[in-house]
Amino acid sequence: MKNLFLILVLLLTFTFAISQLVMKNYSTNISNEKYTVLKRYDKFEIREYPEMFVAKTKLKSNNYETISSQGFRRIAGFIFGDNQKNQQISMTSPVIMDMNESAEMSFIMPEGITPSNVPEPNSSDVILEIRPKQTVAVLFFDGWASSQKLKKKHQELSELLSKESIEHGKEFTFLGYDSPMQMVGRKNEILITVEYTI
Repeated sequence: MKNLFLILVLLLTFTFAISQLVMKNYSTNISNEKYTVLKRYDKFEIREYPEMFVAKTKLKSNNYETISSQGFRRIAGFIFGDNQKNQQISMTSPVIMDMNESAEMSFIMPEGITPSNVPEPNSSDVILEIRPKQTVAVLFFDGWASSQKLKKKHQELSELLSKESIEHGKEFTFLGYDSPMQMVGRKNEILITVEYTI
């Protein structure tokens, strides 16, 4: 009986490990971010992001737990075919959340989807727009995101920028890279707009 139990535990552990490797590989393969690293510091880096074509939705709160599922459902519906052409659009990573007094969630449109050929959303809650070029400071953290953790990491990055005398904004953006089914090895980033010249 003990041997059977041990075999079952080992089998479940192996299955879980394989599923997490598959999910991590999937998340890596759908990445669509393009940026240039301008400078690396010990705990953060400065990046320049080009213009990006995104589908976004505006949310009435900036509480991560309250809005993350709602925002995801809205835009996921659009890319999974809730549009005037019933067209499916490839999922990309990361998901962008601009955390101001209220929040906005954005999905980056994949290569080949442009303002001239994108299908119109059926929902007025989904907005198509060009996200402007940005220079940002970026702080990485792992694990699961929460409102408390986002505020803590935002404050940490803001303090690091102040120590380096880098002018920066008060608001922040959260980038989430992984599927909710990815339990380990999760990747998250906090971005703050900065005034930076090489």
